[in-house]
Amino acid sequence: MIRRGRSWVRALRSELGRQIGSQVGQLAERYGLGRGQPTGQDLDPYWDPKMAALLETWGEDNAWLEVQLLFALCEGKVLDIACGTGKVMQILSNTPA
Repeated sequence: MIRRGRSWVRALRSELGRQIGSQVGQLAERYGLGRGQPTGQDLDPYWDPKMAALLETWGEDNAWLEVQLLFALCEGKVLDIACGTGKVMQILSNTPA
């Protein structure tokens, strides 16, 4: 039985954090990320209209649904810095305060 309350929220956040952390680690290992010091980032792709269109839609069926779930029981302000086109903030603006 799932009870609502602060302890339930903490347990959910903890479990989601473990799962997300595990997936990020697997992706980093698969693509060889995190090895050595970065020398820079190619910013040219972000000026391409195709990339802008991709950033507007990439998380519609997965990540943005998860973001809404994570914030469903939260209160307060969100600071979203340099995370794409601002689509997440647009989605979260529909969440009741």
